[in-house]
Amino acid sequence: MHGLDRKSITRMVGNVFLEQMFLMSMLTINGIMVSHAGADALSGVSVIDQVHLFMSFLFLCSAYGVVVVVAQAIGADRYHEVPGIGRQAYLMSLALSAFCMLAAIFLGGPVCSLLLGKAEQAIFDSGLLYLRVYALSYPFFAFYSVSISILRGRGNTRAPMIISVAMNLVNITLNALFIYVFNLGVIGAALSVIIARVFAALLCAALIRRAGLYGRYREFFTFKPTGRYIRSLTQMGMPPGLESLLFQIGRIVINMIVVSAGSVHIAANAIVLNGMDMVGCGGLVAYTIGIPMMGWAKGQGDRALMKKTMRNTLLMSHGFLAVTALAMMPLIQWVAGLYNVDPEALRIGRLSILTYGFASVLLYPSCFVIPGVLRGAGDARVLAGLSVAVVYTVRIPATYIFCLVLRLGAFGAVLAMLTDWVFRASGCILRMARGKWLPPAAPAEAPSLQ
Repeated sequence: MHGLDRKSITRMVGNVFLEQMFLMSMLTINGIMVSHAGADALSGVSVIDQVHLFMSFLFLCSAYGVVVVVAQAIGADRYHEVPGIGRQAYLMSLALSAFCMLAAIFLGGPVCSLLLGKAEQAIFDSGLLYLRVYALSYPFFAFYSVSISILRGRGNTRAPMIISVAMNLVNITLNALFIYVFNLGVIGAALSVIIARVFAALLCAALIRRAGLYGRYREFFTFKPTGRYIRSLTQMGMPPGLESLLFQIGRIVINMIVVSAGSVHIAANAIVLNGMDMVGCGGLVAYTIGIPMMGWAKGQGDRALMKKTMRNTLLMSHGFLAVTALAMMPLIQWVAGLYNVDPEALRIGRLSILTYGFASVLLYPSCFVIPGVLRGAGDARVLAGLSVAVVYTVRIPATYIFCLVLRLGAFGAVLAMLTDWVFRASGCILRMARGKWLPPAAPAEAPSLQ
């Protein structure tokens, strides 16, 4: 049984928790630093960050798939397949990331016109500059993402934690240097991301090689597609990747609605997004470790173990969210005051984060942890379709009504998101309860006649 003893799970939880807490803290600190480059810089960066997420989802399908495929291979004792799976994942992600980088650089103007057309010119200029410079980091981020997915699929959560902490320390240090010392503004914010991701990619290559997967650095890559591995990576990675892609399009539309509410609400929305990441840290821990744990159980074909993994992961996510939400709420309210924004934006941001924190404890596990764990079992398509359907039929219309019709601005966008979560949670719970993600039960043995 691979990696499922209590000691290993405790170690995984600790590593992922530290990684996520550090990551969310660094994102918040970065946001505060950018706000001191000017409210226009914060507003432009916060909107364009949604474009970067959209582009990332285009080239990270292989990273989504590789953690599941590697975990299932190891659960079935097919360790020899892992290097070949990794090579195909690197090939797919690097090719797609190069395409996305070029698209962001050469089509950045029309994209910013679409998203920031109603914003002030200073916000537009900051966003466009940030988009084009930041895009240079895509191939390095693709290599980093595939590498840590391979490591997590093998049960190694310590190395991803070390890499993530190191990358974010480099990022935050350079951010402070470029913004406060050299006064580079949004260019400094983008350059710090590029350098940090190059450093992380190099560190990933060294640790993957040290783990014994590849003897030489050139063995990471291949130009010969292997159909069997590509099909597996596509089947496991495409549904969540497509879901994330379409979901991000929805978020971009939502941001366009928030932009229409004015610069105060754009700044408030940037505070909310960073605060939400910190509050939701506990749920991300359970989501991150639940996928490979279910993959190992699926690889063994153990129906009882799969049920136990689902139950324990859900309990873990509710518990972690309750702890992190209660612990983080006072801290986040204080941290929000460090942003250099209008007092009204600060008030809206604090109210929105408080509302999100209480709701996430109840709804986040059903909305996100259940689909993640089911993905580890190979059941991803139905809930991916549900997620996309709810965003376009519930969340976007509700955002328009709450944000513009009722004039609630950024706070209305949070209320619309929670409305989305109620519908999504209902569908996820029903899918889990039906049990189609489980392997067929073994037939009962016929009673002996003797």
